[in-house]
Amino acid sequence: MRGEWGGVAYPLTVGYEIVGVVTEVGAEVTKHAVGDRVGTITQGGYSTHVVVDEDFVLRVPSSIPYEKAAPLLGAGITTYSPPAHWKAGLRVAVVGMGGLGHMAVKIAAAMGAEVTVLSQTLGKKDDGLAFGATDYHATGDPATFEALAGAGRRAGPRAGRCGARARGRVVRGGRVRGAGCGARG
Repeated sequence: MRGEWGGVAYPLTVGYEIVGVVTEVGAEVTKHAVGDRVGTITQGGYSTHVVVDEDFVLRVPSSIPYEKAAPLLGAGITTYSPPAHWKAGLRVAVVGMGGLGHMAVKIAAAMGAEVTVLSQTLGKKDDGLAFGATDYHATGDPATFEALAGAGRRAGPRAGRCGARARGRVVRGGRVRGAGCGARG
């Protein structure tokens, strides 16, 4: 912590996804009330109390347990925003099946995207497919890149918009060299 976003009260235990119950509200607060289940992202998430501007607090439904709600605040919004911005129905590639990767696959699949996972090994293939991925490839296997190099040629929802430009450019020699036709197609 170097204080790039303002002063930091040291010592500081950094944790940023927190959920809890509103215990007090200021006189001008209109979006939340005492007793509301809420979540926020802030410095000091391991604190017993935080003061947060109401614009940065989200209501958490009682049907979502606290331990499941907290990850949705950081990893959830990080992986929800791109497919929401570019709209469902896209073909999405998720690089890696770590914490964000798991969330990205679930969210993109739930939004109707065709999801391909690119992970170093096939060790988490069953998880990826169970979470909604339609394809799963091991980037540690050089043959994977040869197989994926022709992926722009197949028919799909975006093939007509970018086909010729994407062919053979996506991967070369185990390194990503371009995004085919680009994010907007």
